[in-house]
Amino acid sequence: MSLKQKLRNTNSFKVLYISILVLYFSFKLDIFISSDLSYSQFINKMKF
Repeated sequence: MSLKQKLRNTNSFKVLYISILVLYFSFKLDIFISSDLSYSQFINKMKF
């Protein structure tokens, strides 16, 4: 495998990984924002 192919593969992997992360965190944030209960629980966890 040539260096160019390796670079292309790692770049596509990074893009895939980042997009998965973004989707995951946006999903969690959506849940987080939609329920006030989880927000208060999160604040309580931060305190202790």
